[in-house]
Amino acid sequence: MSPSPHKPAFVLVALVIAACGSAVTREVPPDDTSTAPPAGRLPEPGAGCTGLRCDVPTCAAGTTTAIEGDVYDPAGKAKLYGAIAYVPNAALEPLATGATCDRCGAVSGDPIAAALTDERGRFRIENVPAGKDVPVVIQVGKWRRTIVVPSVEACATTVIKDGDAHLPRNTTEGDLPQIAVVTGGFDELGCLLSRIGVDGAEYGGPSSKGRIHVYRGVGGGDTTAGGAPPATALWNDVSTLSKYDMVLLACEGWEYDEDDQYGNKTAAAKSAMREYAARGGRIFATHYHYTWFKQSSPDFHDVATWNEPSSAYGKKTLSVDTSFPKGAAFAKWLSYNGASSTPGLLDVENPGSNVEAVNAKAAQRWLYTDSPKNVAYMSFNVPIGAPPEEQCGRAVFSDVHVSGEQGSLPLPGHCGAAKLTPQELALEFLLFDLAACVQPDAQVPAAPVVK
Repeated sequence: MSPSPHKPAFVLVALVIAACGSAVTREVPPDDTSTAPPAGRLPEPGAGCTGLRCDVPTCAAGTTTAIEGDVYDPAGKAKLYGAIAYVPNAALEPLATGATCDRCGAVSGDPIAAALTDERGRFRIENVPAGKDVPVVIQVGKWRRTIVVPSVEACATTVIKDGDAHLPRNTTEGDLPQIAVVTGGFDELGCLLSRIGVDGAEYGGPSSKGRIHVYRGVGGGDTTAGGAPPATALWNDVSTLSKYDMVLLACEGWEYDEDDQYGNKTAAAKSAMREYAARGGRIFATHYHYTWFKQSSPDFHDVATWNEPSSAYGKKTLSVDTSFPKGAAFAKWLSYNGASSTPGLLDVENPGSNVEAVNAKAAQRWLYTDSPKNVAYMSFNVPIGAPPEEQCGRAVFSDVHVSGEQGSLPLPGHCGAAKLTPQELALEFLLFDLAACVQPDAQVPAAPVVK
């Protein structure tokens, strides 16, 4: 029987000499009394390590064993900011589906080392195991995929092949959040998921096994295969809403509150949506879907100063609010991904102007204009006014549409795979921010705690 590398009578340990360029092996008896392995040595059995932790070398001063790479969206086109990358030392726990309290600071799998991607989508994980087939998990909220690095050299930096570290396109490749999409006749928001690389097979009605369930709003399309029920089947009941990690609400062309001839949003539905967010749900509302906030409970209404209803038309140059950490990163990210030719500015088509200002005590401004004063994108954590450690949900309002207004056509058949427009790239960044773990926007995002 060959000796196990972690439970031996005698073990073979790779000793990397000098600059870690060559290796020899030697036998180490189990009663070796050394407590701190020299540079390049792996910890000895009985040194308090388990699993892959025993493969983390001790390197000479100023050097470390590291893995670097770029994290991409599922399509492998845009690099992502704020994605978690880590080396696990245990099996990953299944991700819960539906509204849950997904707070920042911890991930499953007993991480050995972890890092976040920067504005260029790049991460660097230090003090990682050396050897063959080292796993690396990449994660944004409930998007999660494990890749395997074939070989990691001790006391050196191993760079992952460009394009390998992308989020999953389907459930065969990894985990995706369960998302409800409400279609609307004036916004192709449901196509954004397809255009960032999610497989078409993941779209379906609520009874499908796909991760994207489609509901029909006013004027909105069905799925390509058919079977999408009306939006009221989703939002009239908090228990149905709570089956989803995220709800995307595409513009229907008007508010359609219950006093309207074609109204589909009752006071009870708005109460259910508010409760869904409090449970940890994520809401992405575009244009006239502001009514979920404006015509809701006082705490939701008071996140902003609202304008009279505004159509979406023309072109505008929006400013990025760089006064908070993620806003500053957003501005850089737009430039790095070709969406912004002037740092801090974003040209968009057909924006609305339904928000004059945000209540800074409750909400965060992301995109805005000064003349006239408008906020084109804002976010807030829920429950509003609760201590940060008790806020589990998040909601955003966007007066910026996905390019095109063919929301009446079926998903995902008509979406196509065209290159993302600048405003679609901006919405992609903001979508993944919404999907990520919840923390106050004033905080600098930090990698998960490694114990």
